[in-house]
Amino acid sequence: MAPDDETFRLLLREIVDGSGRSLRQLSLAMGRDVGYLAALLDPNRPSRARPTPTDLVGLSDATGIALVELLEQLWGIDRARLERELHPASRRGRSRLG
Repeated sequence: MAPDDETFRLLLREIVDGSGRSLRQLSLAMGRDVGYLAALLDPNRPSRARPTPTDLVGLSDATGIALVELLEQLWGIDRARLERELHPASRRGRSRLG
C-alpha cells in the first residue's frame, strides 16, 4: 500500500537530503519543472501528482538509489513481488504484453 501523504513527504525528504543535490536539480532530473519536488514536500501547497515510475527512473539515476527501492518506499510496491514477477519473465525472454 502506498504511504499516506505525510509519510510520503518524510521518505521523499530523506531521499533528497541524502542525495546531496538540490530540489531543483532532482526535479529536473525527473523530467519535471524546477518547483515540482518543493511543491510535493510542502504540505501547505496545493497537491501535486506523485512521481510516476518514469519520474523515479530519473530520480534513481540522479541519486544512485535503485529504482526497486524507490518503488518500494514511495509507492509501497513490495520488492519481493517485483522479484517474483521479474524472475520468470527473464527465463521466458518476453512478457505477455508484447
